[in-house]
Amino acid sequence: EGAMKIVRRLVCALSCLGFAAAAGAQLVRVPHTFVSLAPPPGFTATRAFGGFENQRAGCTIKVLELGPAAYADLAAAFSSPERASAVFGREGIKIARIEQLALDSGAVPLAIGVQQPSVRRESLKYMALMGKRGAAPVVITFDVSRSSTFGRNDVEAVLRSVKIETPTTMAEWRAQLPFEFREVPPFHTTSAGPGWAVLTPIDGPDEPSQGLKIVIRRNPIVARPTETAQINQTLIRTSFSAEAKIVEQRTEAFAGGSGDFIMASADGRTFFQLLRVLPDRTEVRFSAVGESRAIEDVRATVMDIASSVEPRPKRP
Repeated sequence: EGAMKIVRRLVCALSCLGFAAAAGAQLVRVPHTFVSLAPPPGFTATRAFGGFENQRAGCTIKVLELGPAAYADLAAAFSSPERASAVFGREGIKIARIEQLALDSGAVPLAIGVQQPSVRRESLKYMALMGKRGAAPVVITFDVSRSSTFGRNDVEAVLRSVKIETPTTMAEWRAQLPFEFREVPPFHTTSAGPGWAVLTPIDGPDEPSQGLKIVIRRNPIVARPTETAQINQTLIRTSFSAEAKIVEQRTEAFAGGSGDFIMASADGRTFFQLLRVLPDRTEVRFSAVGESRAIEDVRATVMDIASSVEPRPKRP
């Protein structure tokens, strides 16, 4: 799945959420991220998403930490108001201008505009891209009611409070994942990032033997649980092969509920995928791929790992 697809799939999550903070306040870590910031008086952590809200003022904030591969497409989106409006416009967001903020961490593009959702009045929108090329980018989205006194200076104060830690060990990455899983030999975690983990039979960046690889992820998704089977078929053909032949599809227990299992094949490779769409509009997806004979030899192990996947509850 390309980085631009990841960005677009997150537009829905960005479209209706936001944030705010106050200089000098105590830093608070956003769960399942390496991002901390200082929420201002009246803002509290929420279980609904990764961030904070002030219900009385009608303001929210969303913090999204993405994989390094998404940085280039995000940087392009934040390069001009026209590009930003094109990327986020499908959710009614129109960016009027982009300012460059000089922070201690470097220059940060801040997109400023409006959103016209169908369920409530127009709101002001501030979107900042933080992080550096080659590292995990962070998008901070402020959704501010026009009647709120929270303004442009407050947005800047929040952004100046942001601290992004750099994980140094796989244990640190795994501790921040929005799901849990059990490693079963010969598979172990070889890389991880915001919302995803990769398991292979080898230790290191080399291509795994016989192409064996497992990817577990949890991302926002524009779908309902009733659409799981249809979405799973679509994902098979977009992420595995457009010519994939679905050999087996059934409902199976997965990630603490009911998921959809697909086994598909193409070009001498076999692909297993389990998908569950959660009520909070996120997906938990388990994918395993490899040469057909090789993956058949480890099928029991693959399904054992899949059975251990559990979403972590969102918590303040």
